[in-house]
Amino acid sequence: MDAEKTATAEVKFEQVAAVATAMEEPGMAALKAADAAAAGTAEEVADMEAEQAVADTEAEQAVADLEAEQAVADPEAEQTVADTEAEQVAAKADAMDPGPRWSPEQTEEYSCVELARVRGNRRDPPNPASGVRESGDGKLLDEMELACCFLQYEAASTELPLPRFRVTARPSRILEPELRQMAIVLRKALDREEPFTILWDLRRLVPPSISALDYGAKWQGANAGDIERLGESITVLVSSPVTRICANLCVRVCNPPQPVRICTDEPEAAAFAREQYLRLRGGACMHCHRACSVARKVTWSAFVG
Repeated sequence: MDAEKTATAEVKFEQVAAVATAMEEPGMAALKAADAAAAGTAEEVADMEAEQAVADTEAEQAVADLEAEQAVADPEAEQTVADTEAEQVAAKADAMDPGPRWSPEQTEEYSCVELARVRGNRRDPPNPASGVRESGDGKLLDEMELACCFLQYEAASTELPLPRFRVTARPSRILEPELRQMAIVLRKALDREEPFTILWDLRRLVPPSISALDYGAKWQGANAGDIERLGESITVLVSSPVTRICANLCVRVCNPPQPVRICTDEPEAAAFAREQYLRLRGGACMHCHRACSVARKVTWSAFVG
């Protein structure tokens, strides 16, 4: 009896196991199929990610190339705009009578574009006229602000025993209409009929145009007699080899008869002007304030020193 029960139990167990196996096989197959699909999807995803990485790299390179091209194009475009604006300013200024001196309001009108640009430039130097007024040691006989420079005519002081005409260059291109205004202010200084020295501060100079240099040379020639008679010395302040070359060029073009000193600081410039003043008063030409032939010779060695 027990053997029969055992045999029956084994048969039932085998039947249950068979049913379970039959039920398990489709599930395992499904799981295996899902695993295979997942593996294929992961591979596809990896391929897609690799393709996206290549595309991103190409896009980044395209952006970098575009930015590089833009970096080259921007300065050229800015220079073109600046040149166009400068031409417009010059044309507007040329339309007026070149004889009269501009009022401050006219300067703002005719040089408004360049003035706005240079006043916002971090390299724009302070107006030396403010320093003269604040020191109380000197007196301003005349002054003018232009986009290309500050002009001032200073009375004699304890530091310098004769008047000084000072031109302080600003980081803006010199336009011929503005150069004409500089000439008017200098002519007014000459009309005072008193000896003076000239200081050209070119430490922030932007090289002038050929037309401006040409006008300066012509004006220099037309007024050479008075400049030689009243001008005692010329000092030029520079800060780099580039400005030294520009100073050399300007002096060569204008060819002044006065002794010239190229230097890098104001005390040296003032000392040279004072030295020339004292040399003249100790010479034999005191009646006309002219230097002897040696003192009048331009010190070209200063340009190469």
